[in-house]
Amino acid sequence: MKDNEFYVDVADGVRYYLVERYEGTAESKKAVLLLHGGGSGYVLWDIKVKDYNVMDYLARKGFVVYAVDMRGFGKSTRTSGLDVTAETCAEDVKKVVDFIKRRLGVNKICLAGGSFGSAVARIYAAKYPADLEKLALMSPPYKDVSDLAKTLFQVADDLLGRGVG
Repeated sequence: MKDNEFYVDVADGVRYYLVERYEGTAESKKAVLLLHGGGSGYVLWDIKVKDYNVMDYLARKGFVVYAVDMRGFGKSTRTSGLDVTAETCAEDVKKVVDFIKRRLGVNKICLAGGSFGSAVARIYAAKYPADLEKLALMSPPYKDVSDLAKTLFQVADDLLGRGVG
């Protein structure tokens, strides 16, 4: 396995920590970006237990795998916490996706999110469907979300019905 680490500037004074993993070479492979939930960072996808590491599994399946620490988590910029919303993080993720697309020379990536990360992924899919080849949502929140998020979730559901996911 080959690992690389990056910092991506996503907003004024905010940097995301990004880990890349793949087997062999990164050329001619599909990319997948993993978004963590609210209680963890990228390590959720990189648990060092044999046969239980999502990043390793996807890399062995031929993907270039990326996982981030979103704002306020892990090695990414610590903020006040008031700006850690699904909407804000979706805009941050746009910068990360653009970085991955440039790095690999691809037009689309796969995006997967768990819990809070799935809320970010749905908002992202609604706003930037042309960036995505596939969308996977695990344990998405289903209540107590903002009106904007509810509207964006409906748009994402409509897009999913047309084959984005």
